[in-house]
Amino acid sequence: MTTVVDSIQPVLTTSLVFLFWSTLAVLCYNYAGYPILVFLAAKLFPADDRQSVTSSQEHLPRVTVLIAAYNAEHHI
Repeated sequence: MTTVVDSIQPVLTTSLVFLFWSTLAVLCYNYAGYPILVFLAAKLFPADDRQSVTSSQEHLPRVTVLIAAYNAEHHI
């Protein structure tokens, strides 16, 4: 006699195997695939020299740094 658990077992096993391999593929892409993709894109499409940043003070934007701290004056 076949029970409900016996009929669901192959579907559950297949789903878990798929979940494992897809999660592993995403992790590998994050740590290896994406850096390789960016490296290849940088080699295939190099930056134009006209887009380089100048060191002139008149072209630099103003920057404000906000630090959320409580009773930490002596650490900052």
